[in-house]
Amino acid sequence: MATETWIALGYISEQFVEPHHIDAVLVALHGEPKPTPRLKKNYLLILGLHDSQLIKNEPINTQDYLLDEAHNLVLEESVGDLFSYQEPQIIREKYYSGKGQFEIGDEVDYPVLR
Repeated sequence: MATETWIALGYISEQFVEPHHIDAVLVALHGEPKPTPRLKKNYLLILGLHDSQLIKNEPINTQDYLLDEAHNLVLEESVGDLFSYQEPQIIREKYYSGKGQFEIGDEVDYPVLR
């Protein structure tokens, strides 16, 4: 969960990230045991928030859609695009706790992160 939090808050936490934090993500990405595909995807996105060149030559299983797309987002320097779209209402209603929402009239408006 910590990697998802880092990705989601990356736009406001940049000033707190130091080189040794990025080094730790690189070690986790390339170390043993190898990360699961979900963690590898998250590591790629975290690194992409800070320097897309860090993963430019990273070998990716192109048969894994999520890894391939995460890699492409990083290379296109578009990681922030993950947060520029509102999730479908059914997802918001079923999975969101309601924290961090802004209520406007009878509608709930989820903030767009940039």
